[in-house]
Amino acid sequence: MAQRISLAVDGLVKNFGATQALRGVTMNVNEGSVHALLGHNGSGKSTLIKILAGYHVRDAGRIVIHDVALPREFASNVVHSAGVRFVHQDLGLVGNLTVAENLALRGNFERSRCGGISWARQKLATQLSLDRVGARCDPDQTISNLGPVDKTLLTIARAIQDIDVAQGILILDEPTARLPQSEVGRVLDLVRSLRDDGASIVLVTHRLEEVFEVADFVTVLQDGERIFADDITATTPEEIRSAIASNSSTRLAVSEVPPDQRVRSGAPALRVRGLQGLNIRDLDLELHAGEILAVTGTVGSGRSELGRLVYGLQPIVAGSIAVGDVAFTDHMDPKRARRLGLGYTPQERGAGLSMGDAIDDNVALPSMRRMLGALGVSKQRIGKMARSVVEDMSIRPADERLRVGLLSGGNQQKVSIGKWVKLSCVALILDEPLQGIDVGAKADIMAALRDQVTQRGGAILWIESDAELIPQYADRVIVLARGKIVGELAGNELNRKNLLYMLYADGSAAA
Repeated sequence: MAQRISLAVDGLVKNFGATQALRGVTMNVNEGSVHALLGHNGSGKSTLIKILAGYHVRDAGRIVIHDVALPREFASNVVHSAGVRFVHQDLGLVGNLTVAENLALRGNFERSRCGGISWARQKLATQLSLDRVGARCDPDQTISNLGPVDKTLLTIARAIQDIDVAQGILILDEPTARLPQSEVGRVLDLVRSLRDDGASIVLVTHRLEEVFEVADFVTVLQDGERIFADDITATTPEEIRSAIASNSSTRLAVSEVPPDQRVRSGAPALRVRGLQGLNIRDLDLELHAGEILAVTGTVGSGRSELGRLVYGLQPIVAGSIAVGDVAFTDHMDPKRARRLGLGYTPQERGAGLSMGDAIDDNVALPSMRRMLGALGVSKQRIGKMARSVVEDMSIRPADERLRVGLLSGGNQQKVSIGKWVKLSCVALILDEPLQGIDVGAKADIMAALRDQVTQRGGAILWIESDAELIPQYADRVIVLARGKIVGELAGNELNRKNLLYMLYADGSAAA
């Protein structure tokens, strides 16, 4: 007897201007099954999920839930009423509230006869929900005191607390991404249990070993197209890795640095030995003058943490860091890092800028000591430096007195990076510097960074999740998984196919 289809996606198309995010994607999810959805960053997974959630409106195609076709435009409450639940990477928990309060945030507080909240009944209902998912926490515990796995299980409990699991469709977006390997099994056990109870589950993950542990079917997206789909029993990890890493006919690299022209490494600008943080474990690396070294890995690999540790935004548990010839084993801090010649831009663009201030004020912040004249801060020096940044970084509009908050995202990022480029730092640590900006802005930024390493002898530690971009601009790349380096590519070996294959090699890349 054929399984019934609980969720059917047929010919889904979504365009963002000239960018085709989804190109006729089709995917059927059977009742009582786990359907793995795979693909590298930019493959279309997030767009597909946001369309299913009612966040984006599809341009074409059909969505059918339990034999009921959804209109082209629908609100999130429509799919919620149909029994579809989402557990996103951002778990959406409120850290200063208790477990019981978080479970009831959607208005599901238990009431007394007088209409007030019955905390006794609320705690009992919470405990039943926790037992259902195997969470080892107390209803009165504050969320901030929970471990990562119990937070994940709690979020799943909240998602399914008001539905008939047998009729439910649960979409899990990287539920194990930030979990230690020792705790992943608890989440996978829950996924199996929910499937056995009849739930239909879409599991987004980068960990191939999880796919073969719990999935019944697998779909791989690439550049918005479905390029592979099969029953899990009819395929192999090797076949799936090859599909993910296959060449794309729709996205071609531009401005790629030919392997024989990649910058050769100079003296070490930054050395890390035995570095350990919350996720980073016993990590060694060297960044050389005249080099753009990319650091990549899937969500939870520790790539962003590496930047925070080196720049002193997060305490070092163990290990040593050397900037040039200056080595230390105690805690770095940003002030000390700047003094040693390090610069840093965070992944959250706004965190590195003062949006209400002008471009020149933002550019001057890291180099205020250089802006001092005989009578204090020299407005003339600030203006001269700001105009140079505006010109070199191709910031538009070309007005150094314009407020940063009025600029486009790409031009804001140019300001964020430009203020460090002008300092001729020993090394720049850039966390996702090209995220969310257009192709032209990306080219402008990377041209400025290439000038930084070739003309000024600087070095770039480029933390990047987009496997499409790294081969275009990096001299070398290291791949992290679960806080450790699992691979390195350089020269002729540094290409998109090899990089994607390494990210998924042996299922070891932490998602």
